[in-house]
Amino acid sequence: TRYDQALNFKERYIFNSGKPEDAYFNQLWALFETRDGDLWAPNQAGNILQLNTSTGKTNLLTDTALAGSINQLQLDDENNTWIAHESKGLVKIAAGSKKLTSFTDFQHAEAGIRKRVLCFLLDNKHIWVGTVANGLQLFDKASGTFIKSFISDEKDKRSITNNTITGITAYNTDTLMIATQSGIN
Repeated sequence: TRYDQALNFKERYIFNSGKPEDAYFNQLWALFETRDGDLWAPNQAGNILQLNTSTGKTNLLTDTALAGSINQLQLDDENNTWIAHESKGLVKIAAGSKKLTSFTDFQHAEAGIRKRVLCFLLDNKHIWVGTVANGLQLFDKASGTFIKSFISDEKDKRSITNNTITGITAYNTDTLMIATQSGIN
């Protein structure tokens, strides 16, 4: 949906194949703007609704390797696309080759828990990754590995308050603010 400066409705963009599942294709979780100004929106159906902002046309990206809930998409400085995925962990789509790689080998992860990523924050050579039940993870882009974890510890008042991280933002150059299921840290 597009609005003017006074927030008056201008235009609505939906995917319409004429099938009953169109409702799932148009139930969106987030927005991601590509470098050329187009919009990508992960949806309830487990794929990505794409909007060409020049033509107003919508399209579905239905790569089975991406099937499942996508919580966040972002492009890094090297044009790689990073995805916070509900069941596939942290996913990288390499610039150029479009090769998909899933990273799920979290530090100090509990055995048997699905490797779910809710959010992330790109930070030069690293990515701060918010997980479900595995705390805040630090991912090294060069090595392709998780190198540090921050998890809740009732004996340490300086630890995070909950191991489910729902949001991450850079407060300043050396401080992160993270949203957990038990408050802001």
